[in-house]
Amino acid sequence: VEYNNPVYSQLPCQLSIALHNVKKDEKEQKEKVCVFKFPKVPSSSSSASSTTEKSSSAFALRNIQKLRTLRHPFVVTYVDSVELDEANVLVTESCQPLETWLKEYHRKLQAGPEGAASEGQAGIVQELVWGFRCVLLALSFLHNTCGLLHGNLGLHAVFVAPSGDWKLGALELAANMATDDEAELFLRHQHLLGTAFLSPERASSPDLALLRLKLPPYYLDIYSLG
Repeated sequence: VEYNNPVYSQLPCQLSIALHNVKKDEKEQKEKVCVFKFPKVPSSSSSASSTTEKSSSAFALRNIQKLRTLRHPFVVTYVDSVELDEANVLVTESCQPLETWLKEYHRKLQAGPEGAASEGQAGIVQELVWGFRCVLLALSFLHNTCGLLHGNLGLHAVFVAPSGDWKLGALELAANMATDDEAELFLRHQHLLGTAFLSPERASSPDLALLRLKLPPYYLDIYSLG
């Protein structure tokens, strides 16, 4: 595997993740993929730091497990994963964070010839409409086919493939809210999502009974998307 310069350095959920563009040799063909690195606990860490890192490592493994088992055209495609001494590593299809894609699109508009900006603005409307359609179809798959609440929806959870398709990732909090263990895990850690994406129920110290008033609580994802 050939590592290039990182294109994205940190994602939310208190996880230290590096995303690299790499090339992978397979049957004499090179396939461009992405590598997410989830660092493990350094042996010299303090007790408090060690607890945080262990929690982060557990979330990394949860994300890897979910992506390994879920297959959909608009969910980030799992390729491989490996556990190293210093990190858990996830390999996915080639993609870039939505936030990076938006910045690149804006930069190209600014650098283009005169008159290109208006054409670019019309083009990005089509790109955005298609992207939101991709995300909605991915959420429909999670909600209606898998019975899962994504629970971690924001800019950091959406990636753009070279084809222009938007893909859903960041499944650390994905949970079946009808299952007590998963619902309680979600509630203990759902504060990790940025406040800008939290629904009122989640922002006001929710409890399981409140969220289950409207089972299944998929409206939480729709609020975050909006």
